[in-house]
Amino acid sequence: MDVRYGDLVLDGTMRNLDATTYNWVATCNTYTVAIDIFHQTQTEQQHTGVFTNDVASVRTQCLTWTSPITTRTLGHQPDPLIQGKTLQGLISGRQLLSEDPAKSLGNCSFCHYKGSGHHYSPDVSRFPSRYLPNHNAPLVDPYAVIGDASWAPPYGGSGPDFYNWTAAFQRAMPYGSLKPASLREALQKWVDDGAY
Repeated sequence: MDVRYGDLVLDGTMRNLDATTYNWVATCNTYTVAIDIFHQTQTEQQHTGVFTNDVASVRTQCLTWTSPITTRTLGHQPDPLIQGKTLQGLISGRQLLSEDPAKSLGNCSFCHYKGSGHHYSPDVSRFPSRYLPNHNAPLVDPYAVIGDASWAPPYGGSGPDFYNWTAAFQRAMPYGSLKPASLREALQKWVDDGAY
C-alpha cells in the first residue's frame, strides 16, 4: 500500500484527507486506524507489515457517562443547567443542576440515599445540604445494580429488561418538572449513543 502524507487508513481502506467529502466518519463509532504520525513508514520486514506500530482504535465524539455535556456531545447547545457537567457528576451529587429551588430539587443524595425508603437508594449517606454539591460523594457506576436495576444496559437486577433507572428518571413524578427535560434528554442521548 503506497501511503503519502495526508493519507489515513480506516479499517484497511485508504482515505486521502484532501478529499472533498469529509462525512465518512460517523459520530460515536469506533474505528481502527493506521497513521504514520512521524512520516517514517517502515519497510516490509518478514511479513509483519509496514503499519505494525501505527495501528490503534479511536472513538469519535459522543456523550458518555463521564464526558462533559457540550454542544459536541449533545448535538446542540445544552441547557445552562447541564452544560459542562457530566451525567456521573450530576447523578452522583458531585454537581448540581441549580441552586435555585424553582429549577432543581438540588443534590440527588439529599433524597436518594441508603435507607431513604425510595426505590432508588444508592449506597451513599444522606447529604445534609440540599443545594450544595457533595464533592466527597462516591461516584455512581452506571452498570452497578441499585435496588433491582442499573442506569445502563443490560440494566441488571431482577427487573425486566425495559426497567432501568434511566427510564424511571424519564417518567419520575410528581417531580418530573424539577428533573429537567434537558437532563432527561441527555440521559436518553447517552443511551442512544451506546451507554458508555
